Amino acid sequence: MPDFVKLNLSKGKKANLQTNTMKLLLEIEDEKADFILELLKNFKFVKAKTLSPYKADVFSNLKQSIEEYNQVKEGKTKLISAKELLDEL
Repeated sequence: MPDFVKLNLSKGKKANLQTNTMKLLLEIEDEKADFILELLKNFKFVKAKTLSPYKADVFSNLKQSIEEYNQVKEGKTKLISAKELLDEL
């Protein structure tokens, strides 16, 4: 299972507590993860941390759910009612 890395990339500094940041979720092959994390640590404006397997699974499932929802919304997938589902059983 690939490692997931969460990144905060600073776009600018402000005097107050609110900063402009972009958050990215990367899927990296296990054998390359250490190299990429070490590389990212060399940038002062990047904060990188690995996610636990549970959190990575949650993100993956959420992504899949959003993709399925978008397919239904675009008419590419048709939903069935609960009654139709029970009738199939």
